[in-house]
Amino acid sequence: MNRMDGSDTPLANDGFTEPVGPSDRPNHYASLYESRSEKYATAGAFVAQGLGRGQRCYCWTETRREEALDGLRSAGVAVEAALESGSLVAVDAPEVYLTDGEFTVDAAVEALRALAREGASSPDHGGVRLVGDPTGLAEDGVATADLLEYETRVNREVFGEYDAPALCLYDEAVFEESAVDGVLRTHPCIASAGGATVSDSYEPQETNGSTASDRRALADRTASAPDLDAVAGALREFSEATVPAAGDADAVFEHALDVWERVLSPTAVGVWRFDRTGEDASLADARAGDAVSANPTTLLEPFLVRAWRSFVRNEPVVAEDPEEQPGVDRCVVVPLEGGGAIVAVDRDRERLPDAALDVAAAVGATLDTALSARADRASREVRAAELDRTMDRIRQQNRLRTINSRVGRAVRSSSTREELAAAVCDAVTASDAFAFAWLGVIDRTAGAVAPMARRGDGRGYLDAVSLDLGADEPALRAARSGDAAVVRDVSTRRDRGPWLHAALSRQFRAVLAVPVALSDRRYGVLGVYADRPSAFHERVRSVLTDIGERVAFGFAALDRTNGLVGDRLVELVFDVRDGRCPMLRLADRADCHLDLEGVVRQAADLTYGYVTVRGATPAAVADAAADSVAVADARPVEDDDVVRLEFVRPSLASVLAEHGAALSGMTVDPDVARATVELPHAADVSEVAAVVTTTFPDSELVGKHVRESPHPVADAVERGRLDLTDRQEEVLRAAHRAGYFERPRRNDGEAVAASLDITSATFHEHRRRAIDQLLDAMFDEE
Repeated sequence: MNRMDGSDTPLANDGFTEPVGPSDRPNHYASLYESRSEKYATAGAFVAQGLGRGQRCYCWTETRREEALDGLRSAGVAVEAALESGSLVAVDAPEVYLTDGEFTVDAAVEALRALAREGASSPDHGGVRLVGDPTGLAEDGVATADLLEYETRVNREVFGEYDAPALCLYDEAVFEESAVDGVLRTHPCIASAGGATVSDSYEPQETNGSTASDRRALADRTASAPDLDAVAGALREFSEATVPAAGDADAVFEHALDVWERVLSPTAVGVWRFDRTGEDASLADARAGDAVSANPTTLLEPFLVRAWRSFVRNEPVVAEDPEEQPGVDRCVVVPLEGGGAIVAVDRDRERLPDAALDVAAAVGATLDTALSARADRASREVRAAELDRTMDRIRQQNRLRTINSRVGRAVRSSSTREELAAAVCDAVTASDAFAFAWLGVIDRTAGAVAPMARRGDGRGYLDAVSLDLGADEPALRAARSGDAAVVRDVSTRRDRGPWLHAALSRQFRAVLAVPVALSDRRYGVLGVYADRPSAFHERVRSVLTDIGERVAFGFAALDRTNGLVGDRLVELVFDVRDGRCPMLRLADRADCHLDLEGVVRQAADLTYGYVTVRGATPAAVADAAADSVAVADARPVEDDDVVRLEFVRPSLASVLAEHGAALSGMTVDPDVARATVELPHAADVSEVAAVVTTTFPDSELVGKHVRESPHPVADAVERGRLDLTDRQEEVLRAAHRAGYFERPRRNDGEAVAASLDITSATFHEHRRRAIDQLLDAMFDEE
């Protein structure tokens, strides 16, 4: 691309190399990324190039514009200066893609056209540049076909009108392979941080719908047509006639023979049709062009072998005085790639001159085109059916992805169990995939499941069935056993219990019930009902089972949150002498004293904590942990008497968390460990105590205290801490332990990042977000 002043000298800040390719292609780029850093490395280079060229850059790469700006900052874009000058405009992605909360192709195309028009008309800028990410649309259930239609149309309707380089970012993990192929077909160029290349997969859409292969075929047919006016006219008519008849092979052959009769008037002409094995051959049609000729079939049948050889070799044949049929002066055979050969014979060779071969070739080419179109149509129908099935799978996956996303947001944002249960049922029944859903909790006193939330068209179903734990309804079986219960087709069940009648009368045809449970703690059950059989295949069962576990995590977190920020807390103190306690074994092996300041769940199978060491070096403790099956990793913290330990789950801390309690600390000598556990005042103390004594039988409860919760601001900070992601809390804790917040700093950001095996940019991003969240919680409380 040349500079605006007409100079061909490249700009110094052009770090984004543009592709060399056809000049008529729109500047429409696709970038498939696997990580946020990769995404913004590409977007940042693209935006920086536009800013350097004096263009106005519009960016909508995230649901919230602030996240997009953070991403561009991390890529080195001078965001503040660009915002101040008006050269960078960041908006929330829904503002561009959605109208009244819905995605429609027409509205989205018009919105993009409006941005391109606004940017192109800016008197202060030398053009416009656009950067968007439609991944969120797919996550919210927008069909891939609609996204690809949008991308196809903007090539023609926006980029055909405005010179507006545009970059579309796609998260490769969200889109299936078929969708990725569609992205490559609809984008002329593929981009990465280093620049762009021309896409070999791009398929430009002609305004009349034709393709390059269509044009080549037409040119070939035109070039092969003879110059004779009569022949040309007949062939034009034939070509036009084959278009509506292409769906009917017999009609196509009939038109071909009409041409022969009109132009050359042979004694007989016909079409042999073959399969590729030669085992099936038939004279599809035979015509007599001479009123006094013999039966045309009788004349043509002897030429079967000659026609087959011509077809197999794909070579036309002209034979003088052919031996197959006495009295025939000339025979012309033209093979058809579609599966056959045209055979014409005449008793007068002058009526089949050499030009007859040109006529036959032209007719054959047109026949092949028509038959190929017919085969293509059949193939398209097969592909369309397969595409429909694929789209159904994609839509279902999108629905499941949307349900998962909404449940995840509900788990993070709900403040009560009731709120979470209602949000989960809303998410499950938001589409037409499932007719009814309910979530209930186990009431052990009553020996039943108590419905907490219900959504969809249940029509009194829960009032019509028994909710006793001993009942046979699938949800009750799941609550009782702790295993998922599935009924693929209610109508085929042999047992005819009361629940079956209630389900069938409400047109429920399939049922899936999943426990809301963690390990051996069962909170309740999620029941989902569909109005069609076999609605719960393996993928659906897996997702809904995972949702049941996530809801249980949410319940446990709410119990802990509501207890820890309530008026009073219960503190239990245990002395543990059990040799299976990992901390006790470490203190014994290293012959030292250890202080564990609580633990944090880092992933599904790991928890971690920071341990202060007295009486030995952190390196000695790390060495002692090397042989421990309960410790995944032990890493001394630089310039401190601290070791960072990663514990393999299930650990005592993780089991306590599942019961709404927290391991707040542990002091360990070589012969005894004193563990302090905090739990809500309303929690079942005996249940939590049993967790400790079951995990470590050689332990005893030595103290119980009830204390007031901290100051309200501290409560708010605690709530903010509980809202942190596991990675955010890990980053803050590591930074604190490493002296990052001290002045002068004992360790800088790079050192802390290295201890966590993350990049410095990622460390600073998590640190900033975590601090913002804690400050928001504290000052909102005030």
